[in-house]
Amino acid sequence: MSQGKHGSSSHGNTTNVNKQGRFSVRKPYILMAVSVGLLFVLQAALNVSLRLFLKTEATLKNVTNERDELMQKLKNYGYELDGWSYFQGSFYYISTNSADWQHSRNYCLSKGADLVIVNNALENDLLKGFKQISWIGLYKEGSSWRWVDGSYLSISFWMDGEPNYEEDCEDRVEIRQCGEFLKWNDAPQTKKNYWICEKKV
Repeated sequence: MSQGKHGSSSHGNTTNVNKQGRFSVRKPYILMAVSVGLLFVLQAALNVSLRLFLKTEATLKNVTNERDELMQKLKNYGYELDGWSYFQGSFYYISTNSADWQHSRNYCLSKGADLVIVNNALENDLLKGFKQISWIGLYKEGSSWRWVDGSYLSISFWMDGEPNYEEDCEDRVEIRQCGEFLKWNDAPQTKKNYWICEKKV
């Protein structure tokens, strides 16, 4: 009887060892499966977070652009209320008093503008509406004529015989009506003229 019990006990121990062995073999696979599952969950969470971030960033960018456009419209509206005229991407302003060339330019700069730069015949003709002899943003530097933005003169509408640089002091340019056309004349910068500002938008 004792041998039977002993034999039965040995058999039971063997069974337990086999179960533990099988569990030990399966354990790494279970851990691996759990780890892979967690990685998938983490990846999904990251994807969702990234999409939300990109969507939020795009929304903020749109809001910022809309704000900037609105601010620009309000600014432009302010120019219109202040007596400026709009034409082909720029606002223009003719002064109501006269000053020398530098003081005229300083006024334009104080308004976020500068003395007008004439880029083509159409823009030159536009200025006919202002009627007054006025300063424009052209000046002489050495032997060259330059605009206030630093660019060199490439198209011109001089009066006959101009520029003559009379008495070596006519180093600024005024615009005046000559019949049906507006023409340019060089003049000393100390002369008092009206002036035309241009604000590009």
